[in-house]
Amino acid sequence: MKKQLLSAFAAMLAIVAFGQSFDTTKVMFYLPFEDNINNAVYNSTVSFVPQAGNSEVSYAEGQFGKAGVFNFSPLLSSGLAFDPKDNFTMATWVLVKRVPGDGLTIVHQLDGGASPGRIHLEASLQNEIPVFGSFTSGNRLDDVTALVADQWYHIANVHDADGGIRYFYVNGVKVNELADGTVESTAEQLVIGARKQLTEQFNLDGMLDDLFLTSQVLDEATISSIMTNGLASFYANEPAGFGSGNLDKFALNYLNGSLCLSTEKSLAGASYKIFNITGQMVKTAPVGTSGNLVSIPVNLQNGVYVIMVQGDEVAGSQKFMVNQ
Repeated sequence: MKKQLLSAFAAMLAIVAFGQSFDTTKVMFYLPFEDNINNAVYNSTVSFVPQAGNSEVSYAEGQFGKAGVFNFSPLLSSGLAFDPKDNFTMATWVLVKRVPGDGLTIVHQLDGGASPGRIHLEASLQNEIPVFGSFTSGNRLDDVTALVADQWYHIANVHDADGGIRYFYVNGVKVNELADGTVESTAEQLVIGARKQLTEQFNLDGMLDDLFLTSQVLDEATISSIMTNGLASFYANEPAGFGSGNLDKFALNYLNGSLCLSTEKSLAGASYKIFNITGQMVKTAPVGTSGNLVSIPVNLQNGVYVIMVQGDEVAGSQKFMVNQ
């Protein structure tokens, strides 16, 4: 994982340059797993509810900050309007703690019908080889390379309904595709970390990070960029009420609980505000110097942030990512 501070704005430029345009308004849900399962970015009324009687998701170090730890800790979506017969991309970072024997379910969809239904993401044993894949509407779509336990992978299941093809990606590379035939329609909710029956068999034993669902059919370059930079980089949009100002004149460096900010113009009379990716203010205070360099004491977890500065001579904002 990168050990340096990256500019989220630069990451976004790279994504636009090498992949298709990513539309955040088409994201149905996004779970970054930062200590609170529902502290996430949504464009709808979606929430995720731990199932009573089972252990709740805990948190550990992941690919982008924290990751969700699952050990029969199923989550059931609420308010999600998702029909798998339509266009979609579902992707996540995943680490399984053991090689699957009878299957480790990552994302399943309720449908009221017979098993297995719509397993959008899973790890299973196919021809004695443990692989990531999906099993929906009676059709398997799997990787062909054996997975290794206790190792992070990025996987994506893509359905191009218009083209009638499903694709599966591992670590940003397309590993398989399949003419989808008839994809059964359902409007039921998703189960994360277990089969739809919510029984202990087939539950996920491992970790997830940066899990999302979008109605876009993402291409390989975009999936690869999301894998590398994290989906949060697409949400580093400047909050309303602040101009771009001297955006290209800000320099930032975060290290050991201190954010170093420098500008070409004086910081006289300036104050700052730092927001996290969900729009929550992390810290605000006067800069306290008339020079052009200040060290701001602030504890930031890995993720994307926006700092906004307004003063007598400088006014602007900068997006940045902490990834250490």
